[in-house]
Amino acid sequence: MAVKSADQVTILDITDSYSVNLTASSFTLSGDVNGRPLSSTTLQTSVQAYRGTQVLTADEVSIGNITTITGVTTSKAGLNITLTVGTTCTGGVLSVPVTVDGDVTFTLKISIAISKTGATGAKGDTGSAGPQGERGETGPTGPAGAAGEDAITLAITSDNGTIFKNSSGNTTLTAHVYKGGVEQTISSAGVVTGLGTVKWYKDGGTTPVASANSITVQASTVDSKAVYTCQLEG
Repeated sequence: MAVKSADQVTILDITDSYSVNLTASSFTLSGDVNGRPLSSTTLQTSVQAYRGTQVLTADEVSIGNITTITGVTTSKAGLNITLTVGTTCTGGVLSVPVTVDGDVTFTLKISIAISKTGATGAKGDTGSAGPQGERGETGPTGPAGAAGEDAITLAITSDNGTIFKNSSGNTTLTAHVYKGGVEQTISSAGVVTGLGTVKWYKDGGTTPVASANSITVQASTVDSKAVYTCQLEG
């Protein structure tokens, strides 16, 4: 059967684990024709670390020795990192070791790219102007085309979000089908009169887990992540 419209949603189940990131991890600087920075530039970024949803302080997080690249010097102050990019830098990736609670170490990456300025090309000769052609007669108006079919779209909504914590809770996913911007009625069995049937699939499977207007997802059935796809087939 043909798929007339579809939508997809990802459900996550998170635990009280560590997560560490940088406020900025990628920088692009303007360069000369040799791909070197036009001037010395100072860049800044900061480490953000969490234990579950708790924000960790500088007393609980330490930044190790940063592996740098040519033309870049670094300094640290608490959770803040300053990068000084000199005119000899050609870009690259720095490694930043971060240890939380004195036990778990993460390696973050900072990318620096230098955009190369292209050389100015030679000015071309001005071409001669061609003669202006005569204006043609206006053609007759063509017949009106047949009316197009109304577009069919599908959207998924959730009544309790898409993120669970510690395998607790549930959420109901509901399909909404629109034809020409007008929402259509979907039966409990997923039937949309004159259009087809709403079917639900999980994690890329080819066999539907349900034919319905809505499904309820229990956190206990989500192993870190689950992707639900809803399709209108008919």
